[in-house]
Amino acid sequence: GRREVKDFRVLLIVLVSPAALMCVLSGQSSLLTTAALLAIFASLDSRPIAAGVLIGLLTVKPQLGILFPFMLVASGRWKVFLAAAATTIALLLASIAIGGLEGWQAYVTKALPLQREVLQDAAGTAMPFQPSIFMNIRGVVGNHAGEIIQFAFTLAAVAAVSLAFRYRRNADPRLLQALFFACTVSASPYMGAYDLLPLTLAAVALIAEEKLDGTGRRIAQLVFWTPALQLLFGNLQLPGPGFIAPAFAAYLLHRLFRPAPSLA
Repeated sequence: GRREVKDFRVLLIVLVSPAALMCVLSGQSSLLTTAALLAIFASLDSRPIAAGVLIGLLTVKPQLGILFPFMLVASGRWKVFLAAAATTIALLLASIAIGGLEGWQAYVTKALPLQREVLQDAAGTAMPFQPSIFMNIRGVVGNHAGEIIQFAFTLAAVAAVSLAFRYRRNADPRLLQALFFACTVSASPYMGAYDLLPLTLAAVALIAEEKLDGTGRRIAQLVFWTPALQLLFGNLQLPGPGFIAPAFAAYLLHRLFRPAPSLA
């Protein structure tokens, strides 16, 4: 991240953010996956093969890379796409060669149902730690309606990333990166609070570089505090923080596509 920002204090702020603290306290991998995501965006055009390999490695955390295929196709980065696909296939074949098919059978028959049970737990045990749309609204509208609403947000996230990287590929890289991270959070029903670390860094960097207006700064500040807000609201079984990332994505999309000011 040091190559991403000019002011070292930005990194210090990110390292004491709620997302980073929850990552450390829970022993999660977000510091590593955030480093991978930053390296991917820094290498998309200069080192496409390296970027593709890193995207392929991120399949170990699929909710973080779900939008990469759409972004790569929209921006015409086919070399990155092919490298990512080859790495993913290589990982799949390596896992089968080492452990056989039993591991994948267990993943389908045991791990996926368990993940669904965690999301749909009537007691809402995971809600304080999952700032996703689904986890924020399932207690209000029920699991079935919650899945439908989450799917609508997923489609919107795919459309936003595809449009931005197709028609605004040469826009400010920081805005595009932040949009991608915000849409990633918006797209998945299963998103740990610690997985907001990349979006946190992008939001803090945008504030530090003074690239946001008043509205944008306020939403970016809410992004910073989203994991803490989700912990509070989730324990009270109240919706709210899960909508911060989609709101930030909508703001960034508007910034990218708004008409240029007239010189007349």
